Order: sequence, then structure tokens, then C-alpha cells
Amino acid sequence: MNKPLISLILLFLPLSSLLSFHKTDKREELTVYVFLSETCPICQSITTELKQIDTRFRGEGVKLVGLFPSPKISTEESRKKFAKKYQLSFPLLSDSSHTFTQKYQATITPEVVVVNDVSGEIIYRGLVDNSFASVGKRRRVVSEHYLLDILQHYYAGTPSTITSTQPVGCIIQQ
Repeated sequence: MNKPLISLILLFLPLSSLLSFHKTDKREELTVYVFLSETCPICQSITTELKQIDTRFRGEGVKLVGLFPSPKISTEESRKKFAKKYQLSFPLLSDSSHTFTQKYQATITPEVVVVNDVSGEIIYRGLVDNSFASVGKRRRVVSEHYLLDILQHYYAGTPSTITSTQPVGCIIQQ
């Protein structure tokens, strides 16, 4: 191509298109699907950590999406109340048809599934942290922040040794 033609093409390209050519070093976007229930005490307790992760990684290309798989409990109004009570700013959506629940084989609330949006690869599934040893048995000290660690490793370009943990919480009724 000759220079005048290239200059003419560049003149008509939007600035955002030009900037996107230089994003080759940026990591792919990730979506963190969080399966939740308004009535699950463990779901309620992890909201602080979820808020912090959302705030910290939103600019890095991470999207958090709360999914509520129980049609008997979850309504649009109950999700709005949950978002307001726990000051959550990421989307909280119904999965009453169990589309995502089945796709990602979620069985417990809370359970997180971290998906690479480009490849579709699941890079982590399981606990947000180890705040509960089992249902009803809360730890005094949270020593593992699995979701935070996975995201930090991913954006640092270092492999994580953990790709899954066994979730603890309320069973999703199919």
C-alpha cells in the first residue's frame, strides 16, 4: 500500500479502532460467574470479598456476574434488595432456567466459575475463600482467598497451582 492511501484510511478510522491495534499485550477478559442465593448465609458473608474483587479488577477486564438459580426464592425484587443490602454493583441475574447452572455444572451456592471470554476455558471453579470449613462451621481466620489469588496470578502471567476447590454452601435444587 502506498502512504497516501494509508493516510486516507487512518483519517476515517475511529480513534478507538486505532487504539485497539495496540492492545496486544492486554490479557483477555474474564467473567466470574458467582452462583448465589439470597437466603444462604455463606453467600451473604462473601459479599464483602466479592465487592473488593469487583472494585479491584473491573478495570483489568474482569466482569463479575451474580447468578441466582432458585426460581422459588429469587425474584427481581429479592435480587434488588440483596444488591442494595450488600452494596453490590455488578449484575445480579436470574438463572431460573438453569442455563448457566447446567453449562458450568454448578451445584452449590456460593460457587464461582472463572471463564476466559476469548477461549471459553474455565480457569477456576469453586470457593471464593476458605471462610467456611463446612456448612455452619465458619473459620475464625480466612487464610485462603482463592478467587483473588486466581485473578492475581492470571494478570501477572504466572500459572496458579489451584484450578478448583470444593464449594461449601447450599445445594442448588435442579
